[in-house]
Amino acid sequence: MIKAFKLITNTIFIIIILLLIVYFALRVTDKVEIYVVKTGSMEEKIHVGDYILIYRKKDYKVGDVVTYTSNDGFITHRIIKKNGNSIITKGDANNTEDSEIDESTIVGKVITSGGFLNIIINYKYVIVCLLLSLYLFSCYFNGTNNDISKNKFLNDIDEETKKDENLINLEVNNKKEIIENNEDTKIKDQTKKIVKKTNNKSRKKKTENTKNKNYKDSKKVKNKPKKNNNERMD
Repeated sequence: MIKAFKLITNTIFIIIILLLIVYFALRVTDKVEIYVVKTGSMEEKIHVGDYILIYRKKDYKVGDVVTYTSNDGFITHRIIKKNGNSIITKGDANNTEDSEIDESTIVGKVITSGGFLNIIINYKYVIVCLLLSLYLFSCYFNGTNNDISKNKFLNDIDEETKKDENLINLEVNNKKEIIENNEDTKIKDQTKKIVKKTNNKSRKKKTENTKNKNYKDSKKVKNKPKKNNNERMD
């Protein structure tokens, strides 16, 4: 909904800005004029009170609706005959032709009348206020969208940071477990070595004690006096 509203307002702004640029560019070059129609001589096509946009050009042809100057002011009629620079016009709602005029008296050709042009001129202040309101709403929605995008971006960063922290903690814990296991293994190996060494010493000592005992026993046997088998007869 917000995107559609933003698209519509941006499109309206672009169209109006382009129209204003074209209009003021033509006004600066003295190519266009705006007049209001006061009679019904061009009824059906142009009504009383309609605004008409006049474009100045060098050449006009039969069928063009033009505005020209006369003693009565400005007249807007259709060209029905042309012979060189001599032109005859007639109002669509009139029964008679106008007097012959010179082409140099023509102000310009009518390129649009009434309708949208009337709305723009008659309600220009309302349109300006409406456009300003639309612009402010667009700015507000843009700001809201930016805040939402910013918060979403920050939330995404927080989530990524948490994921990274969890991965780091998991890796650290794994390394700790590996280190602890390695230390346990080293301690067990050292313990086994100590036990083995102690057992070896104990066995060696027992062997030595056994040897010493056997040696003493053999020595005792050697030192024991022999029994005389021949007894002396008295």
